[in-house]
Amino acid sequence: MNIIDKFTDYFESIDTSDEDTNRFIDEKYKGCLQITLLYVKLDRKNIHKTCIQYFFYVLLVFYHWIIVIVGLIDTVGINFILYSKGAYYLGLIQMTFCGIITIAFYRDKLVIFHRSMSKNFYDYKEKDTEFIDRFRKECDRDVKLFSLVPTSTIIGAVMAFVLSPALDKYGTYIPEENSSLNINLPAPIIAYHFSTQDNMGFFFAYFLQVCTGCVVIFIIAGGGYLYIVMVQNVCCQLKILIYSVEKLEERADECYYQMCGLKMKYTEKEKFSDQLYDFCYNQCLKKNFEHHQTILRLFDCVRHFFSIPVFMAYLIASIVIALSLLANNNDELRVKMYETRWYYASNRVKNSIKIFQQMTLKPLVIMSASIVPINLDTFAVVMNSAYSYYNLINAFSD
Repeated sequence: MNIIDKFTDYFESIDTSDEDTNRFIDEKYKGCLQITLLYVKLDRKNIHKTCIQYFFYVLLVFYHWIIVIVGLIDTVGINFILYSKGAYYLGLIQMTFCGIITIAFYRDKLVIFHRSMSKNFYDYKEKDTEFIDRFRKECDRDVKLFSLVPTSTIIGAVMAFVLSPALDKYGTYIPEENSSLNINLPAPIIAYHFSTQDNMGFFFAYFLQVCTGCVVIFIIAGGGYLYIVMVQNVCCQLKILIYSVEKLEERADECYYQMCGLKMKYTEKEKFSDQLYDFCYNQCLKKNFEHHQTILRLFDCVRHFFSIPVFMAYLIASIVIALSLLANNNDELRVKMYETRWYYASNRVKNSIKIFQQMTLKPLVIMSASIVPINLDTFAVVMNSAYSYYNLINAFSD
């Protein structure tokens, strides 16, 4: 067995996906995750193409990461605007590079999430399921709405890429003829090891910047879209669970009717003393607990997959807002469970609700790199810092 076969066998051994999950992901994202390396296929048929794509992305992004640093060193003290623009490029490239390197470690989390998603997460196996379809339609609508953000990111990045050479002619400096910096390039701060003043060097540098820009844009925008899809689906499941808790007694009544074929004739308080009704109530409650456990597992997948700062894009406000909705739904779930008439139920049901309430006290918050919480408070701090940085640039310009 040669080295390539051993390499292929190794990736097949760590592949936790299956054909149904791969097919669902392809249909859901139209193959975009493969292009952005957010989800790659590791089977024997696709492994060679995946490896070539992976190493091409790594070498391209890493090479530009190095030469942007060199360009920043060359422009220190020459032009503050050009230097700050280069620092922004460096941040984007570094985010992309870290994402490419680390994303493979959490591929199994993505598989688990979408395998559950392909099976509609959780099935209550009850008569009234129309509310589930309603919440799923709302989820799809919200995903489309939030998806305007990564779409606008791509459009804005392309426009900036095209207009940058024309805008850079004003307020920047004219490099020397033998300099590796060229003001006519979309990213003039990049210091290539070859001259970009002649036609051949200019077009080759332009080609490299186009390729790097596409990789950076698609990975960041694709990561934002994937983030929106996963978070919104967790929110949708929380809404379904909240509604199910609100209808807990109606579900127990329906379960009682299906078991004995009789409608409840007791008063609202007396029916909890019926052992059969108490059993039905507890069974319905148990389904809510199982659904909640499923949601926690899904959130754990999201938390691990997006703990890397590459996808924690505070520049995209709607992503942070989407996650804040997740935390709000978790708080609402705890309130709705408390509003049930648990005080009429048996001690067994009361103890189960106590355990459930204790579990909902744990906030559903993603930590960026396990350090900074992703919520609106942190976003406000970042925006305040960005405004201070903007005032600093104006002060230097004056």
